[in-house]
Amino acid sequence: NTGLFFPSMTGYRKAWLVRDAVAGITIAAIAIPGQIAVAKVAGMPPTTGLWACIAAGLVGFVFISNRYLWVGADSTTAPLVIAGLSVMAIPASEHYVRLAVTLALLVGATLVVVAVAKMAWLADLLSRTVVAGFMAGVATIIVVGQLPALLGIPPGGVHTMPKLWHVL
Repeated sequence: NTGLFFPSMTGYRKAWLVRDAVAGITIAAIAIPGQIAVAKVAGMPPTTGLWACIAAGLVGFVFISNRYLWVGADSTTAPLVIAGLSVMAIPASEHYVRLAVTLALLVGATLVVVAVAKMAWLADLLSRTVVAGFMAGVATIIVVGQLPALLGIPPGGVHTMPKLWHVL
């Protein structure tokens, strides 16, 4: 047993190393461009997606016991980051990046508190209707945000409704 650190290495066999290396390279070929795209959706400079991918992978390797779990920037919350922070700073600006990093650290700290206090049951309080509404809102933000690029027109504003009006 490896304890708190590197729990996914419990029972690991050297015979798996070559296949795991090939799997890692394959995942990296898919994940790295995806993480860069998620950073752009969140209003961050694209390189932050690369750094988030590397940092999440390393932290996951050190602390996560499930060796099949992928961790990284989340395309579901990225539109919420830009929707929330763009009212306080211009996306991709230095101030915006500082706000986004602060937000990420606060969310991480909150998750640590929830894990240590064994309060994951709080998630059960969200009804399916609330989760479905959240997902519909995220889908709307993503689709409206990508329409200008799809149609080959310049983006029209930062917020969802002005973007939609611009596209229409």
